[in-house]
Amino acid sequence: MTSIRTITRTESAVMMRRLISCLPASRFEMETFCRLAGVEVTRAVPTAAVECKRRPRLLMNPDFVAKYCQRDEHLFLLVMHELWHVMLAHTRMYPRMTTAQNIAFDAIINAGLMREFHSPEYMGFFDALNPADKFPGCLLRPPVGWPHDPQYPDNLGPAGTKELLVRLYPPGNLWFYDPPMYEEVLRLLLQAGVLGDMPLLLGNHDEETEHDPIMKDIMKQIRGRWPDTGMFGRSNKGQVGRRI
Repeated sequence: MTSIRTITRTESAVMMRRLISCLPASRFEMETFCRLAGVEVTRAVPTAAVECKRRPRLLMNPDFVAKYCQRDEHLFLLVMHELWHVMLAHTRMYPRMTTAQNIAFDAIINAGLMREFHSPEYMGFFDALNPADKFPGCLLRPPVGWPHDPQYPDNLGPAGTKELLVRLYPPGNLWFYDPPMYEEVLRLLLQAGVLGDMPLLLGNHDEETEHDPIMKDIMKQIRGRWPDTGMFGRSNKGQVGRRI
């Protein structure tokens, strides 16, 4: 059995300094989340996760962060992915999540994050985790050249993959776009039988955490301050209005 290397004080200190350094350039979501939840540096999770036992904690693997989050903006995206995952999970209707359901939720979350944070310094994080020419990994990252010159694949995945990618990651010159719902992404994955190279999923996707009353209260406080971005519901008769 492979032993898990113990976290050193130096590793914990470095991680905390990086999290703090993310705050000035980030929006209020990150500051609010870090104020309400504890943070633990651990190798017990492969990437990052939200755990809620005695009190909510953000668990972060320092090896994953060192490899994929060399930019503070990428560390920010990792934490935001966990935050959005917990918030969206409140609407789940499934007691046990399948692989296809997890991929569908991550596709919605990642696309929503990139539509919100699409400036150059945020680019590259999800790209490094999943290749653009593999299905279903292509659903979890922006297409090559996005947002100004996106190259949507023509012969990748089942029928409808390209159209779904255009809606997940619309070209930057669009003012109104129609983001897909979770059920639409899931339908495409089920149509394909979730065939292909399995993507890297962030987080723990733990329904115990998502239904914890303490975490629900924290997420309610945070969500109450968020502007309407089209992430949690559609407006304008199904379209979201904002230039990317």
